[in-house]
Amino acid sequence: QYFQQRRIAYCGLEGPAFGSYFTFTQVLHIDGEKTLIPERNRRNYSIMLQICRSKKVNQMLNGCSLTQAKLYHGTLESALQSTDQKFDFFFLDWLGHLCPMYARELTLAQEHLNPEGMIVATLNKTRLSEERFQRQMQTTSTQETFMSDWASRHSLILNDLRYEGGDRIKTPMGIYVLYGRR
Repeated sequence: QYFQQRRIAYCGLEGPAFGSYFTFTQVLHIDGEKTLIPERNRRNYSIMLQICRSKKVNQMLNGCSLTQAKLYHGTLESALQSTDQKFDFFFLDWLGHLCPMYARELTLAQEHLNPEGMIVATLNKTRLSEERFQRQMQTTSTQETFMSDWASRHSLILNDLRYEGGDRIKTPMGIYVLYGRR
């Protein structure tokens, strides 16, 4: 309901099966021509190109065709540095812990966010992930505190959700939803 019925510009980190994109197209009207999907793994990028060209796949997407989406071979950071485009919705499915590169990507996403846009990020919340975050970011803070402070500095509202991901091994995860005041 946040975006109502308007077509939105989407930028997201997808796996080679586009699982998140397929899910989002059930509730959002994503404009394929304004979609950017970076992938840094060469093999996954090749698979994703083949899927984007599939007519059968594109018929199932509620009018949100992948055919027109821009696939970018590289990191989200380099993809955003190469465009001036603004987006309504970012899905930063990092899955791991927050690290310096992800912090830069978060800032770039905010710089490329339309005023009424939204950023959704996923982070691993295990003790090991928190320790890696603290070591790599050289802090004693938690990822949750980092995200809260970051949202405040950028005048964004933060809602955080916790869930357990994984099929066989349950992993504590955090979903961080950031958006501006409406």
